[in-house]
Amino acid sequence: MPKSGLKNLPLTPPRISELDNDQKRFLKELSSLFESTQFSSGNELQQAIYNLAKEKNIESKKAFQAIYIALINKDHGPKAGWLVLDALKVDKHFVIRRLEGEIELKKK
Repeated sequence: MPKSGLKNLPLTPPRISELDNDQKRFLKELSSLFESTQFSSGNELQQAIYNLAKEKNIESKKAFQAIYIALINKDHGPKAGWLVLDALKVDKHFVIRRLEGEIELKKK
């Protein structure tokens, strides 16, 4: 992912309002994981995403959809582990801020 591509993205993902509260909480947890953990491969990161989804009781499909919407504004995409790892290498702080970026939980 070219750095110039990241710079052109707004901090708040355009479709963030489509995510439910479980997905938003998942993204916040995922951003915390990126703050505290270095990943050496896409496989390692892919497994960490699955594990976090399982730990947080969110369907893996919904978890990955949240990542894609937050990062590339689509419902699906390439393997998330590699997508995120590449983006983290380009601009870790932007990725973390984008995952956290002005996400507010919907009131029930």
